[in-house]
Amino acid sequence: MTQTAPHPAGFDFAAALRAGLALFLQVMIGMMLVLTAGIVAVMTAIAGVLLGAAALVMRFAGARRTRRQAEDAGEETVTLDAGGQPIKLKLQLSTSDPKAKCATSGELA
Repeated sequence: MTQTAPHPAGFDFAAALRAGLALFLQVMIGMMLVLTAGIVAVMTAIAGVLLGAAALVMRFAGARRTRRQAEDAGEETVTLDAGGQPIKLKLQLSTSDPKAKCATSGELA
């Protein structure tokens, strides 16, 4: 005669129900976290695309305006002191050109 030994506490339906409910809640929380991460990723991608599109619109669809002609503001000689040796620069100034043309003392005639 063979018999299996009975469980010491017997079958506890309430404990099995609690364990099943805990497992279900863990799965649901995990799914919500994955869903939230996916939504954040999609929103970030959409924001990046919109930002890029706005940059392109600002770059290419801006108001077309004619460029001003540079007015000659004259020439000026500036002397810089670099480590005890003066360097003379001859600047050609322009009202609209931020990069002034310059010649060093060796190029001055």
